[in-house]
Amino acid sequence: MIVITALLFACGSDDNNNPETGEETEIRPISELAEDPDFIKFMELYYFDETEIPDLQAAKELRKKYNEQGVWNNMALNQFEKLAEVYGYNSATALSIKLNELHDVQNLLENRYVLSQADSLKFNTIRMAVYDDLVRQKMKILVKNSIKEARLNKNAWAAFDECEALDTNEFLEDNNARTCAKRLEEAQRRLVIEYGYEFDDPGVEVCYTYTTVEPPVMCLRIEYFDYQDDIEDTGKDYDCCIVKRCDLGESYPELEDELCGPDTVS
Repeated sequence: MIVITALLFACGSDDNNNPETGEETEIRPISELAEDPDFIKFMELYYFDETEIPDLQAAKELRKKYNEQGVWNNMALNQFEKLAEVYGYNSATALSIKLNELHDVQNLLENRYVLSQADSLKFNTIRMAVYDDLVRQKMKILVKNSIKEARLNKNAWAAFDECEALDTNEFLEDNNARTCAKRLEEAQRRLVIEYGYEFDDPGVEVCYTYTTVEPPVMCLRIEYFDYQDDIEDTGKDYDCCIVKRCDLGESYPELEDELCGPDTVS
């Protein structure tokens, strides 16, 4: 299934200078943004991370604990390592690399377009159009891969994959069809609008340093992990929708038990 993950509110750039030469660069019109491969890369990094949370409840509890303790913006290395672990990263370094990759491409775009000062309506229209296009592309890949898997392995999960593929294909053919894929898209869109991301005004500092984690500069806000929690819930709701739409629970009750358990969003 599509796992959209990960939101980061990263640091804005300090100026519009070329980071390599220090020379002032020409600001591009925002009309070019939708076709900019760096912006498309940023959208994929931001909304389409494939990292999955192994235990959603444990992740929520740790985030709440850190927030209550007031350590979110002054986290010790062992606390950061624990954060990376519960959110599905192999190491603190892996999470650090992801955050810095987002930070770097966002700074590049800020220097190129000064998005922190762009017309918000135009910017959000472009953002959502690029997002919707990426969703459709990834759903087409999903259908292709799911059908292939179903032919190779006729078991409960293959039945789930086959139903998912048919459901998604119906949605791609008719965007108004009330499929689980349509329900997923609408839920994802609400989350993107709710959490969004922002290009901070120049000079806003939300970075802090871990000298023992490479690369060392971190840009981190709690909204990044709020989004991960909510999109994981959305994914569970989608799984359960597929099971019920195809009545898979009648043939594979263990599948319904696993995917429509008490933690599933209603």
